[in-house]
Amino acid sequence: MHKKILVYSALIVSTFICSAQAKAVDLSLGGGYPFLVVPTVSLTNSDIRYYANYKAGLDDGFSLGAEILNGKHKYGAFIGAVGARKTDVRCSDSTFLCISLFDHQTTQGIGLSYEYHLSSNLNSGWAVRLEAGYGEESYDYEKRTDGNIQFIYHF
Repeated sequence: MHKKILVYSALIVSTFICSAQAKAVDLSLGGGYPFLVVPTVSLTNSDIRYYANYKAGLDDGFSLGAEILNGKHKYGAFIGAVGARKTDVRCSDSTFLCISLFDHQTTQGIGLSYEYHLSSNLNSGWAVRLEAGYGEESYDYEKRTDGNIQFIYHF
């Protein structure tokens, strides 16, 4: 228990140290499918945004990533929670039809992201984010591709 407190304290302290060196620290809150709530903390330095978030919904997980800013567009890569879906349904024709809407198995892996800002103010406002990647499902350790969509408000 004490080790967890020490690790969490070190992460919080390192976040504050990094934020002092970065140009901007931003908070955002998103939601979508399959992750219903996605709070994110990000540090922006020049045209690169580094972020950490917690994804909670049909299952949960953390992810860390970096994005390149290009006007209203952000292109990036991340590691961690990619998506969540059911895997124990077997189909012979189409894997798309086998996806269940409600289950508790997160795909942990690597992925790519794309975000589009809907407002003209790039530091705050609404955005849409798509993520897709490849990894291992958290229950049976089955390899698979997965993804998610988020509607985000940047504060």
